[in-house]
Amino acid sequence: MELTETDVQMVYANDDVEVKFLDQGGSRLLMTFAPLNYNETMDLFWGHRFARKAGLSAIGFVAKKPNWYPGIYVRPAIEAIAALLARFPDRIAYGSSMGGYGALKYSSALGATATLAFGPQTSINPADGITQPGFTRHFIAGLHDDMAVDGADVAANSYLFYDPRERFDLANAGMIGQAAPAIHQVRIPFAGHECVKIIAGSEPALRLIDLCARGDLQGVNRAVRALRAPSGVRATGIARALLARHPDCAIRIGGQFKDRFDRKSRALFEHDIAKMHLANGEALLAMRHVQIARRIMPRYMLFIKTHGAILEALERWGSAHRVYSESLAIDDADAVTHCVLARIEVELGRWEQALESCRKALAILPDHPRILRRVAAIHQACGAMAAAHYNNLARKAEARAASVT
Repeated sequence: MELTETDVQMVYANDDVEVKFLDQGGSRLLMTFAPLNYNETMDLFWGHRFARKAGLSAIGFVAKKPNWYPGIYVRPAIEAIAALLARFPDRIAYGSSMGGYGALKYSSALGATATLAFGPQTSINPADGITQPGFTRHFIAGLHDDMAVDGADVAANSYLFYDPRERFDLANAGMIGQAAPAIHQVRIPFAGHECVKIIAGSEPALRLIDLCARGDLQGVNRAVRALRAPSGVRATGIARALLARHPDCAIRIGGQFKDRFDRKSRALFEHDIAKMHLANGEALLAMRHVQIARRIMPRYMLFIKTHGAILEALERWGSAHRVYSESLAIDDADAVTHCVLARIEVELGRWEQALESCRKALAILPDHPRILRRVAAIHQACGAMAAAHYNNLARKAEARAASVT
């Protein structure tokens, strides 16, 4: 990869992880971990623009795929940059979601004097109690067997920021808190999974980092409350939370505060409205809103899959097949979507293609119970279809033979 900034160096790279360094002197080093599906065309590494504007030296760990920073790739990187790290006595680990996991998991190994982890997961291994398909689909047995965050991984003076209304994030915060009881947990209600978005601008981010570095938990909580109050992220969170019980009120709030919503927040709100209509059996209304979400973010996997589910509800099997194929063109290692495609191919009467889709799913996740159950059901459906197909051929052959005689 060619770097466009002459003062950003590639200090380490392997097949799955790159580490880049922005040298602006000083005693403080920002150590960032990029989130899932980070787009390097937007920035050289996650947090690079903030660090440059703030005058901070920084290193950025960037995963080349959704690998969740397994130790086999990250620990050699940390060893390789040990001399560089030693130049900075004040080291801040920083990340969100997958990046938040990386920041926490390797904070001790990096010698972090403070860690800011936003919406991190404790693991993606189903054996560690992770049940969210969006995360477990990236699990690879062997590679991710020993990835759960434990107390020895977490540096002293670490902060876990999360939205307690996000059930998955709340569960992960609980598991991380059990493993590392000394971690400071900072709740940010209605901020959503990407609660890091309450920080808008380099000055608030610097202030929050300073408070964490000083170990001022009360100051951190005050700063978070002040940042949350005017945030468009909070307005989005409130509107999304109201959809289930008070949809008309939620949609009014969405309209009133739409100028505060960032692009992704607006798309997620439209997607939530689509999911609400789909759950209510209003597939055509759901289609209208998912199409808005997809116009804003056409390649966002969640929206593509919901689009496919709506088409399934409308029994538009050919269109559903095309949409799910879009998803696999982005991520062919998604075993769940291969299973969904197989089920649709059964509906289309293409049982041989359905079995091939099952084969692909099992090649990706051969030991996943949910995948195995889905594949078994599809094989059963294909077997019945094949039997009906050949029985029909046999009847036609018998009819032809009878007509000849």
